[in-house]
Amino acid sequence: MAFAGRRIVAFATAAALGQKTVADSADPKTLKDLVTSVPHHREISMKKAQ
Repeated sequence: MAFAGRRIVAFATAAALGQKTVADSADPKTLKDLVTSVPHHREISMKKAQ
């Protein structure tokens, strides 16, 4: 959740300042680019608990 929290804060900050881009964000041109821009640890956190 730390990654998501940082991204939410970065988005909110950019929006509040009227910026059109978010710092350290990917600029995907396709859905594939967007999907591959997500850090690997996100996949690990989505696995079902055993």
